[in-house]
Amino acid sequence: MKKVTIIGLGGAGINFLNYLRKKELKNLDLKLLPIEDENIDKNLIEKEIIKDSKVFVVFGVGSNIEKYLLLSDILNQLNLISSYIVLKPFSFEAKTKLQQFENIVEKFKDKSLKIIENDIIQSLGDNLSIKDGFENIDNEIFEFIKLELSKS
Repeated sequence: MKKVTIIGLGGAGINFLNYLRKKELKNLDLKLLPIEDENIDKNLIEKEIIKDSKVFVVFGVGSNIEKYLLLSDILNQLNLISSYIVLKPFSFEAKTKLQQFENIVEKFKDKSLKIIENDIIQSLGDNLSIKDGFENIDNEIFEFIKLELSKS
């Protein structure tokens, strides 16, 4: 049985965890850990993460890049193999948010980083609800995690 911890950081990450809670996941020792941006605490993370697990961190571009880096540093200190999945802001969002995204990509360039494009929702058709669009993004994240787990 594979040991997996998925950290949902901030709103986008926590929404993904809520999506996962509805799925039937087999053959996984799975821990879902929601963390609001302001609640990054090494002791909590160390206590909550499954020992020897593969860690995935899912987040959107929200507040402070330093918080994302702090979490990354904590995971490194704990010698955990981790992959980061970041949701790229929509192209119509504020330039500051898009710049934050670029900064995150730069800071995480030496890490395992998967970028999910929010703009994919626009290509799915006009009859798709926002909820269904974001569920498609959740499906894409889930498929990426399954693929990564199949490699190990």
